[in-house]
Amino acid sequence: MYAVLGTRQAVTQGTNAFSAAVDMSGNNAARLGATLININGATNIACSLQGSQDLANWEDITGTLTLTDESAGSVSVTGITFAYIRAKYVVTGAGLTVIVASDVFTSQQ
Repeated sequence: MYAVLGTRQAVTQGTNAFSAAVDMSGNNAARLGATLININGATNIACSLQGSQDLANWEDITGTLTLTDESAGSVSVTGITFAYIRAKYVVTGAGLTVIVASDVFTSQQ
């Protein structure tokens, strides 16, 4: 399954930003893709997945994509046992705000 998580998600240093939740629909693998569109003085952003069974309690899932400057990349995670996933965005370098676009593909592995 393919889902667009955000096309112009603003992430400010010092705060975590999250995408909307995506139903895994029985799938156990995901590929998170992200593009850093505008760095606005920031140096980089870390994008990772979180999982939840109830949409209230979230846990980090291993695997982080770090984007520097205006770039794109992806990270794949298998063995996901959660019913829902979402992306977590954190500005990890110096700076103010970044704009990021992201998507996710889920599948059964």
